Amino acid sequence: MILVLAIAATAAMANGPAMPPQDPDINEDGIVNIFDLVTVGYSFGDPASNALVPQKTSANGNITVARVDLDWSGWVDWADLDLVAKQFGMTKPQIVAFMASIRPDISLAISPRSKLAATWGKIKVAR
Repeated sequence: MILVLAIAATAAMANGPAMPPQDPDINEDGIVNIFDLVTVGYSFGDPASNALVPQKTSANGNITVARVDLDWSGWVDWADLDLVAKQFGMTKPQIVAFMASIRPDISLAISPRSKLAATWGKIKVAR
């Protein structure tokens, strides 16, 4: 029992303290809104080709993808979209409907019929 606690404490110290989520006002205009959501939504996948294949990305315009990784997980994913959307009352179905209206590949990607659905939504962030 003591050994297990010592190992857990050592692992926690090695990883450092948990980082709080980053500020979801990504474009720093003083309000969390749909523009911040779009910035996160465009930070994974390949909108130019509509590909559902994850793509390593180091920047999104003037905003680095590491900045869009709001929960510091190392991935830009639905959790980051959710952190932004919760700030102004959007639910996951509303996020999906909105993102699908501006990015048709999103609706395909979350469909259970999509063969690549399991790989969509997580893009490794280069830190």
